[in-house]
Amino acid sequence: MDGAVYVDGLSCLVECKHWQEPVDFSPIAKFKVRVDRRPPAALGLLFSVNGFTEPALRESYAQPLRNVLLWDGRDVSLALKGGMHAALRAKWRKAVEEAQVDYELKAEDFP
Repeated sequence: MDGAVYVDGLSCLVECKHWQEPVDFSPIAKFKVRVDRRPPAALGLLFSVNGFTEPALRESYAQPLRNVLLWDGRDVSLALKGGMHAALRAKWRKAVEEAQVDYELKAEDFP
């Protein structure tokens, strides 16, 4: 775990991967176990500059990752331009409303 942030009532654990290759499912599963050991309200934010492999994304939907949100390099870039608060709100909203743990941020997510 690389840190923790507290935003808009959310308590988030942060993990960052700056690897040359996309992240496979193993680091996602390991991070989820760490998040699961925290109080139920804890949310995990896993950032990967080069994204995630397709098998990792499929497995993320097959396994219950309700408390881990996946961020790729494009998400990070948009969040840095439009604001991390707005980005986190958009990703959390999609996770709650549509069960999307890897929602891809869009320009319209930023007011």
